[in-house]
Amino acid sequence: MSYIVGPTLGWLQSSLRLSAHACKLPLATSMVQALGVGVVLATGVAALALSGRMYGRQGIEWQDRSWRFLEYKPQNGIDQWSASGALVGGVLGGVKEGLR
Repeated sequence: MSYIVGPTLGWLQSSLRLSAHACKLPLATSMVQALGVGVVLATGVAALALSGRMYGRQGIEWQDRSWRFLEYKPQNGIDQWSASGALVGGVLGGVKEGLR
C-alpha cells in the first residue's frame, strides 16, 4: 500500500507547490523529486500506522511479527533488490553531481 501512497503524496506536494523554480525543472527531475518526497512521507506515515497498530502489545508480539517478515523469502528478495537499486542510484547520482 505504501508504494501507492508515497508517489501520490509526493505528487500532491509538488503540484501544490508550483513555484517558479519547480516549473523550470525538466519533467523527469520534477518527478524524481516528487517521488523522493513521497517516499519519505510514506515512510513516516507507515511508521506511525505501525506504532498505532501495535500500541499496547507485548514485546513478544513485536518479535513474532518481525520474525515473520524476516523469514518470508519473497519479501527478502524484494528488499535486497530494492537496497541494491538504491545503492546503485545513490552512487550514480553522486558521480553525476561530481562531474558538474
